[in-house]
Amino acid sequence: MNYYPQSQIKSNLYTKGGEFVIASTNQPYKGYYYQTSKGEYYSGKHPQDKPNALLSYIKENITDIDTNEVSSTSPSFWTIQEINYSNFSNEAPSSPMSFYPKPIEIDYELGEFERYFLSKANEIKFLEVDAFTYGQYVSRDPYVQYQLYFPLKLSWVLTGVKEEVYQVNYKTVERVQQNNQLRGFVEYFRGRFDKYYK
Repeated sequence: MNYYPQSQIKSNLYTKGGEFVIASTNQPYKGYYYQTSKGEYYSGKHPQDKPNALLSYIKENITDIDTNEVSSTSPSFWTIQEINYSNFSNEAPSSPMSFYPKPIEIDYELGEFERYFLSKANEIKFLEVDAFTYGQYVSRDPYVQYQLYFPLKLSWVLTGVKEEVYQVNYKTVERVQQNNQLRGFVEYFRGRFDKYYK
């Protein structure tokens, strides 16, 4: 595996299963993983958390996938390119569709969960999506409109003192907006920074 500086690693990600298999064995994977700026996924919380097995997305028929809303990712990792439909089949890439996450018990035990978004490149528009759709945009899957959207992920706090949960989530969204030079991402949440609180 190549070396990546910390600035090009997204660490401490977690999958409940159903998203990845271990590339070398094709065995389902559940647990912590990290992502590189090249859109690769490895087991472990970070590169020093061995073993770091390469993970692959579980292949699904794109027509069966319930795709979701938009989020954005650091422009230093991913850049917009012109759409070249000649590389695709006769079908144009599908548009992302909204997804409404439902935290489960393990999320509340951990105290937080990951939320995924897409940010449209040429207008102020955001959609929340599921992890699979997010991964398609990160890996620039030709079946989706990855040229038009930035994928974005953030950790959303679920438990604790309600006022503190609200402030932490607000600050997280505000930081993502600033780091990615987005406009309107804070407003997208309509002040519901304690959503899913329990």
